[in-house]
Amino acid sequence: MKRQKFHIEAFHNTQTQSVNIKIIDYIGDYGNDGKSIGEIVEDALSKGITHAQVFISSGGGSTIEAQDMVLHLRRFEKVNITVGALAASAATYMLTQFESSAYPESQFMIHKPSFGAYGTVEEVEAQLKLLKNTEDLYRSAYAKAFNKTEAEIDELWKNDYWMTAQEAKSLGLIQNIITANIEWDDTAIESLSACGAPKIPNAKNNLKMMDKNKIIAALGLAADATDEQIYTAMASMKQKANASDTLTSQLQEVQKQKVEALIMAAINDKKITADQKETYINLATANYEATDTALKAMPALQPLSGQIETLNAVGGEVPMDRNSWTYEDYLANDPKAFEKLMETDKDKAMAIFNKRK
Repeated sequence: MKRQKFHIEAFHNTQTQSVNIKIIDYIGDYGNDGKSIGEIVEDALSKGITHAQVFISSGGGSTIEAQDMVLHLRRFEKVNITVGALAASAATYMLTQFESSAYPESQFMIHKPSFGAYGTVEEVEAQLKLLKNTEDLYRSAYAKAFNKTEAEIDELWKNDYWMTAQEAKSLGLIQNIITANIEWDDTAIESLSACGAPKIPNAKNNLKMMDKNKIIAALGLAADATDEQIYTAMASMKQKANASDTLTSQLQEVQKQKVEALIMAAINDKKITADQKETYINLATANYEATDTALKAMPALQPLSGQIETLNAVGGEVPMDRNSWTYEDYLANDPKAFEKLMETDKDKAMAIFNKRK
């Protein structure tokens, strides 16, 4: 991997009582190492700050320095990491240690740790042992984060393994995807290019241009539409939407008044009782024409005394078997029972109503 410039920034957020730390590009040497994070952590803790918000946009670097950063950050009570354009290699390892979020466009990569060895046989063998130890550490961290076996991780990282934000979330590397846009800058694009990312924006305004193209397509404008044409089309669409909403509200009010008039007429004509009003308003709202037809076919209500034998020999009420009743049966014998059925089993009541003669 091509080595990139590296810098760490930090500032104290007095509103959230946390320290904001930004880690950009190459993690590693030239005096830029875990020591820098350690100094930031020590300063924050001395001021009573126990939370850290860490922003990472890095193609990785030194695995040892990444581990050192993790150890220093663990001194905080809580650490949240946000990934910018990229987290790869040693930077990705850091995500396995803390709760992490990323943008939909963020990219991720894991691969086996690698060292450059130099020296005598004994020195090279000692460095090989360090490399094996580091590989074991990283393999274990990824297995735990991805909920996979270490053998599955070995299959996964035989070569550079790239992930989208959604894939990283599905695997468990990150926990959240932020619904906002990444600010693409030259540094982010250089980092993606340096570590061989499969998807690299053409320019720092690429994402904004993508959004603009989507808007142009949705509005049905020419591909070279100007900003003024886009704004005019959007304003026109908003005006039409508002007009449509107004018309819909007006039509709903007219329909409501029409239903109310139908049911009040039926009450006045003695076809239904006033306490059945709500039931028939619901019926007419669901199917106005069918309710209108049914009400017109109804005779005026007659007293129920003498129509139904309600008492048995011992003076008790004779239970009615309504399982086979039609809508007409309910109207003739017990309209209140139909109203009760609308309250307790509306689907059954509507089915009976729709099968009326």
